Amino acid sequence: MERNSRCVEDSPNPPSFRKIKQLVSGKEENLRAAIFVLEADGFLSIKAGARNANEHHLIEPYRVNPSTEPGAA
Repeated sequence: MERNSRCVEDSPNPPSFRKIKQLVSGKEENLRAAIFVLEADGFLSIKAGARNANEHHLIEPYRVNPSTEPGAA
């Protein structure tokens, strides 16, 4: 899930699922499941975009262990 979060975080524009799938390795069903959980837990929001794409917007970065991030208390 952290790889999906970082992908959305690092994208200059909100990526579609297709773009996330290109950038993050793994099975499609696992990528979709991770995105579903990130959205359900409030880390991502998904909005309708151009040409029926779903844009993934970062609300809050997801980290497996937040204490390892630079600047963490």
